[in-house]
Amino acid sequence: SNFDRLPAAAVLMLRYCEVLRLAKRGTAREQLEPHQALAPLLPNDPRGDLVLETLDAGGKVTSSRTLPARERAAFAAPDEPGFMRLREGDTTLIEGAIAFADAREGDFRACATRLPGTAATPASQAADALAPWWPLVLLLILVLLLLSWAYAARETRAALTS
Repeated sequence: SNFDRLPAAAVLMLRYCEVLRLAKRGTAREQLEPHQALAPLLPNDPRGDLVLETLDAGGKVTSSRTLPARERAAFAAPDEPGFMRLREGDTTLIEGAIAFADAREGDFRACATRLPGTAATPASQAADALAPWWPLVLLLILVLLLLSWAYAARETRAALTS
């Protein structure tokens, strides 16, 4: 079998593990994004209403709300970064930390709307500053690579002749 050499093998194993996890009623610990859909993470057979709790850093419940099982397709993580727990009766189904996936997404200090023809924000100016230089940087890297290759070949020839 060539199963161990196929890239799809990893995907198939991951999907198999996800099917097993969804069939098991137990706690899943997840890293979630704000307002991420929770329905794909829940077991397929609802047994009752769910309770969504938001937690502080110490694990104390700061707010709690009941989610009817019939509306499970609309379940989503809270909008605010922090910690959450989703319970079904006494069984905790999901414990999660809610955070922005990209650290730059969470920094709204310099957030502004940029319309065409308006002044650029400092963040976009920093990214745009290097844009015209990338061909020169790429050329410099290629020249250095060729020089190192030539130097290594010369050293190898010198070692072989001596």
